[in-house]
Amino acid sequence: MIHTLQDREKSALPAGRADFLLAAAAQETPAPGPLTLSVNALTPFAALKILYLGLTSEPGAYETVTFGIAPEAAFDARALFEQGREFGRYYKPAGDYVILGEIISPDAADAAALSEPLPGMGLFEQLGRTADAFLMFAAGFVLEACRRFPVVLGGGSRMAAVLLIANRIVRRDGLPMDPRKLTLCTAGGIAETERAATLSLLGRLDFRPRALYAELSSFDGRESYAGAAMAYGTMQGLSMAQIARQAEGGA
Repeated sequence: MIHTLQDREKSALPAGRADFLLAAAAQETPAPGPLTLSVNALTPFAALKILYLGLTSEPGAYETVTFGIAPEAAFDARALFEQGREFGRYYKPAGDYVILGEIISPDAADAAALSEPLPGMGLFEQLGRTADAFLMFAAGFVLEACRRFPVVLGGGSRMAAVLLIANRIVRRDGLPMDPRKLTLCTAGGIAETERAATLSLLGRLDFRPRALYAELSSFDGRESYAGAAMAYGTMQGLSMAQIARQAEGGA
């Protein structure tokens, strides 16, 4: 059920239990999607947390990590990147690795805009115009976290853009990073619609992370991280049918 994005060969996520970190910005009621909640109900994540990146209201139903980012604050690419780095440097997983997902904001940046440097513009100046809060925070987090534990990025082209940002900053500043611990995992539906864009972004990296997808018989495209959650469920011994029944309210 888990395949490589490049050649569709069978693959797997890291072994063990995972923390599930779900980042959200500019959302009224952020919450994990039904497939992710179904996996958590059947085989709980080691931890399930919402990363509060400038939300308009706190999601009281879930454990929340806040960073003092006000919803109306001006976008500061460098500051968000450094906040992500600090979180990645000090975060202590309850499990063996971390899955990072995103509740995509309606005004999320287009990953394609990050592909080419803009002439006469510094890197963070460009990112201040083409990236968004999640992309910058996640790039900083991934850069630091992958030196300490495996990280699975739940999503398609936007998660590839996270890696591209981290790579460009590492290349410029010589920061340490261990891409061997990085995996991108998306859902089958997104894998098909975004496959070319995702592989194009990954092809610009100085390293080659594993890029996977999980086959889903039913998928809501807004839950971009569902592939990683479903893949985790199958790694814990669940079947896709079990997860689907749970999502539908069955046993």
